[in-house]
Amino acid sequence: MKAKDIMSTKLIYVTPTTTLKKAIQTLITHDVSGLPVVDRMDHLVGIVTEEDLMLTWHDVNMENTDVVLKDCHVFGSPLIIEKVITAAMDTPIGEIIKTLVHKRIKRVPIVEDG
Repeated sequence: MKAKDIMSTKLIYVTPTTTLKKAIQTLITHDVSGLPVVDRMDHLVGIVTEEDLMLTWHDVNMENTDVVLKDCHVFGSPLIIEKVITAAMDTPIGEIIKTLVHKRIKRVPIVEDG
């Protein structure tokens, strides 16, 4: 079995200019724990996680949610995780699972042509 056999094709994502409030609403609405961040060309530029969004919400001041993701920081680092481990659609599921376990990560976006 390969990634293309089980991956979701309905992409739920945010952009670097999505507000903190909108990103959190997107997590809640779609019941997901992380969101890919894509640019105007639909290229993956990072990931934001539920935990980091909530911590940032708390740190930024719950009233100031119009701040955009690219300007948010958590633990002194940018909120958007830019070094994302990805896989291709034809990557075997076992290889992806091995990556998840060994890298101690929770998501591996499946990409095609970047």
